[in-house]
Amino acid sequence: MLQTITTAAIVLLLFAALIPGTYLGVKASEASARANTDESARESAEKAVIGIQRADYEGDRAALKRYVEALLPFIDDAEISSRVRYWRGFALWRRSLNGFNDSVDPKELESDLMLAVDEFDAVTSKDSSFVDAKIGAASCLLNVVFLHQKDTARVRELLSKAIPLLKEAEAAAPDNPRLLWVQGANRWYLPEDRGGGQSLAILTYLKGLEATREIKKTDKGPLEPSWGRPELLMNLAWASLHKSEPDLPAAQQYAESALQLVPYWHYPRDILLPQIRAAEAAPRASLSGQALLRDQIIAKEREELDALRTGNNEHFASLLADDAFFIDPHGVGTKGEVVASTKVFRLVHYSMDDVHFLAISSDGGVIGYTLVEDGISHGHPFVSRVHASALWVRRGSDWVCLFSQETPANPAK
Repeated sequence: MLQTITTAAIVLLLFAALIPGTYLGVKASEASARANTDESARESAEKAVIGIQRADYEGDRAALKRYVEALLPFIDDAEISSRVRYWRGFALWRRSLNGFNDSVDPKELESDLMLAVDEFDAVTSKDSSFVDAKIGAASCLLNVVFLHQKDTARVRELLSKAIPLLKEAEAAAPDNPRLLWVQGANRWYLPEDRGGGQSLAILTYLKGLEATREIKKTDKGPLEPSWGRPELLMNLAWASLHKSEPDLPAAQQYAESALQLVPYWHYPRDILLPQIRAAEAAPRASLSGQALLRDQIIAKEREELDALRTGNNEHFASLLADDAFFIDPHGVGTKGEVVASTKVFRLVHYSMDDVHFLAISSDGGVIGYTLVEDGISHGHPFVSRVHASALWVRRGSDWVCLFSQETPANPAK
């Protein structure tokens, strides 16, 4: 969807009312005359919406512009007007976002964003319960904030409109995955003492992923927004690559998961995955003995988590010392008890954040980190954020975990 992976661009990723009856010089009456009379308005609009989403993923700004016009004949159709205007706003919104990385004139980017805001506002004026229009408008306004970040008065004006919209959306639909997609970006760049931080942002994205699992159960057709899962996976990939302690395996896993859903998505396929692979292949500076020990132990901890993710319980058990014990909010557990619990547990995604290391000898060390994860436990999906630590020691030629503990972290707000 986007063409580069700059910090500014990703902010924009996570964050036009047309003059009534016109767009690009085309009058509504003229466009309406060209509408396909063999299809119902809903069918025609649905086809356009499907085209909009594909054009967005392919980064096709010209097609997005055409689809805005294609939906024009249906903006006064009482049955579908609010959804038509939402998707017109969406197309303009994404046309601008794709344009940020195409070196498009900032004035054109802002024009599309503000036209999108007008479309979203037109929806809200008729249907104040349609939360997605508020999310779209707020995100567009935040993008305009970026364009005017040095203009304090303009920033204040824009935020005075965007923040209330986000608060209204959160009050009405706190688990909306598209809202969580936007909130995750906000939290990524906010300091922890202001309700942000990288770990909290990743957890927000994971909460959004969990929410998307309910979409198919309530799917009402193309006109109802249900996008979000691929975008959340892509943002998790980007976040895993760019966090203070890059998690390249997780970044690749998330990017590939996004492409499984949208194989033709230009951004993760052609931009993000190559960047992840380049980071993996980058030559590393010569490491000290302690740094090598740190990397070995972090790799073993990840190997243990990957075994839980792939369902390889036998390999998971082989990584635990026979005399190991483990502590979590339920108490103390032996190796046998922990291994038995994996029969009803499956990790889907995870991320290791804020990793710390302490060597205790040349053959052992302790790591502490924040584990952000989602998965299935006893048949129920979960998302969690815990502070974890683990003691790894080398016994003979093998590394084994001798002790670990998990303490629940503060939940995302």
